[in-house]
Amino acid sequence: MDKFKIIHAIPVVFFIIITAQLSFSEKLTIKDYFEKLSREYITHYGDYGPDECTKLFDFKNGYMAIIQHQYKTEITIFEMTLFKKNNMETVIVISNRQQDPEWVSFETFWLKYKKNEWENIAPDVLPLSLRTKSKRVSSCFHFKLPRYGTTIIFNLVECDIEPFDTFTADEKKELSKVKKVKQIRWDNKNSKFVVVK
Repeated sequence: MDKFKIIHAIPVVFFIIITAQLSFSEKLTIKDYFEKLSREYITHYGDYGPDECTKLFDFKNGYMAIIQHQYKTEITIFEMTLFKKNNMETVIVISNRQQDPEWVSFETFWLKYKKNEWENIAPDVLPLSLRTKSKRVSSCFHFKLPRYGTTIIFNLVECDIEPFDTFTADEKKELSKVKKVKQIRWDNKNSKFVVVK
């Protein structure tokens, strides 16, 4: 190979190496996402200490959980699951459980992570019936995230301190839209969640 060919081959090799490095860096694991997670999305709390909790990472299935061990019971207080869009982007769903001895509520986030920034994409991926602007209504939505498969179990949970009959007329209307929802499933073709009927 003469000098001319070698000189022209160097940029090509350099481009291949850089492309491979970028491709590799974009393949984040479930633990990578958790470690990059902004504190505003980790909102679980309750009657437990850090020594009473364990972290579970399932790298193969893109799932993680924080499990509370107390009074001979196990309660999942935090879950994160990764869903792939048809353009290979990753949708990150996070479910938080907030509790004390008298009540329980939930907070769920629907996110994407790009260029070191987190973005809320709930309006793009959630079924219309599960979109709400009311914090009080959404705190009753419990999404049990899947470790296996792409189906999320949905439960409407009434809080003892704030029962549904204390909600406003608009909040009750939003609750009525979801009473028949039991499951939602990731539709990879359309890159959004759909209600399972």
